[in-house]
Amino acid sequence: MFYYFAYGSCMNLDSLSQTLGIDVKDCLIGKSYLHDYKLLFNYPSMNGVNHYCNVDQNEGSTVEGTLFYLPESVLEALREREGFSQGRYHEEKISIECEGKAYENVMLYRASLTSHTEGFPGDRYLGLFKGGLSDASVSDEYKQEVIERLERLKHEFELKQPSEESAS
Repeated sequence: MFYYFAYGSCMNLDSLSQTLGIDVKDCLIGKSYLHDYKLLFNYPSMNGVNHYCNVDQNEGSTVEGTLFYLPESVLEALREREGFSQGRYHEEKISIECEGKAYENVMLYRASLTSHTEGFPGDRYLGLFKGGLSDASVSDEYKQEVIERLERLKHEFELKQPSEESAS
């Protein structure tokens, strides 16, 4: 068994359950806090268009997410989802707070390849992520802050796309 901190689309219980082939609700410990880190959307997709979740150290900031206690049997499926074997994300051991208790040696995936700027993750990922924010029961303040940032990133993304008039 191992502890795993989810902060992106893996907070979405249905999506993570489908990936791992188990009901992750049975492995859920609770809402968690990764202190002195900031949530970023600076992990570029394989096509370079969308940017997914990542965290980076940032003193005074906190990332909210979900703590799971998962069986070793799902580790390879989790690594596959995270692009671990391709070197896109790497595993780190971190400390988090969950329901007032400190947990050590919790697995976290951080992007190995990042962009210097944030970008929009795309509508599909956005849906998974929003569902995950609800599943994780993050604070209203955190949810609002992240959703507003995603709306800004989506707007910036749409401004960069060629209009249909200029495409014809």
